[in-house]
Amino acid sequence: MSALWLAATVVAGMVLYMAAHWGEVAMALRPGRPRRIVWGIAMVYLSAVSFGWLVPSQHTSGGVTVEWVAREIVTPITRGAVDDATLTSSLAQLQGVGARLVAVYVFAASSGAALLLAIVYRRHVRTRRTWEATELHGVPVLVSRTMGPALSGFVRPRIVVPTWVLDLDGGAQRAILLHETEHRRAGDHVLQAFAAMLLIANAWNPMIWLYCRRLLRAIELDCDERVISRGIAPAEYAGVLLDAYQRTAGWSAWLPYPALAERASGLGRRVENLFRPQARNLTMKTIATASLALAMSTLTAFAPAPQVLRASTPPSTEAVQQMKDVLKTLVAAQESYYADHGSYTTDMSALSAAIKKPFNKDAVWVRVSFAGGVGWTGIAQSRDLKNARCVVYIGDPTDLPKLPQTFGQQTPQGEGAITCDKP
Repeated sequence: MSALWLAATVVAGMVLYMAAHWGEVAMALRPGRPRRIVWGIAMVYLSAVSFGWLVPSQHTSGGVTVEWVAREIVTPITRGAVDDATLTSSLAQLQGVGARLVAVYVFAASSGAALLLAIVYRRHVRTRRTWEATELHGVPVLVSRTMGPALSGFVRPRIVVPTWVLDLDGGAQRAILLHETEHRRAGDHVLQAFAAMLLIANAWNPMIWLYCRRLLRAIELDCDERVISRGIAPAEYAGVLLDAYQRTAGWSAWLPYPALAERASGLGRRVENLFRPQARNLTMKTIATASLALAMSTLTAFAPAPQVLRASTPPSTEAVQQMKDVLKTLVAAQESYYADHGSYTTDMSALSAAIKKPFNKDAVWVRVSFAGGVGWTGIAQSRDLKNARCVVYIGDPTDLPKLPQTFGQQTPQGEGAITCDKP
């Protein structure tokens, strides 16, 4: 974990947020499409990207490192005041401190979210013991003093309603019961529990909290549409929503709010959705919004892992000598191949056959980046060092498209001269 990784996950969350938003827009064009699934997938996707970037890559090429920053940016400014080794060591230590702070923040955020949800759940279980079981229009319900309308339980969820629901007319009661029954039938309580687990795991990412909020909103919008499709008039149902909001206006913002008792910021959105006219040009709009969502999510899918921007272990003298020896063998192999074919090659198997000695079988990985009839360029890198290598070229520099460089941006000074990153 590093500050760069933390920043990258937040930026990825922003891009995916916009992708999920347009994905929800595409789903909402046709009534009955489960827009809640979009936000569920977005939460899983962001989690996979975030934790996937923590897995070390086997093909990391080094990229921008602490050593590069020290050589190319800081050293020219501080030349004469501090030596390169001290500066590199100081930057590495600073990066290490930053990584530890990020790890502490991630652990504290996830632990805090888990503790908060555990407290809410414990309070819920304790309060549930005081609820009375009864029937409302033939449907078994639990009656509480303040909580609800909502579902209580995971394996066998029960409908819980507050006492004020008992004073409503029969139509409003049936609308409330139908709403909660639709939640249970669609398994929304399972989706919410899954989202809570993802929230705990990613609590350090502020975007996941927005995802969770949008998911809860989408769950209610989907449920509202299912209730309307069961034959309840939109105007009657909108009145039930408004009544529930007025009766639960004092509900604590720190606790899960009842499904029907939407906050003012979302109440208008739900009522507007009930009376939303049928959109025109559905096919074209669906394709356009879905394509936009796919394009933005693809940006994150192909984003490079931020782990390449990390400090590396300085190369040892033994490692540098191993890379030099392999490049000397490579030079001999190229000359043997040239004597037989009149040209150089990038085929490592052919070079191995030329001297009857395999390459890339030991602690050093070597490749030929360019080869032709006029020359070639080669690069060697220790398998244990991500950011140190040796380079060489044979031929006239003016005939070669690009001379190789070490990670320290050093180019060989002449034909056949092997140049390495300093130990």
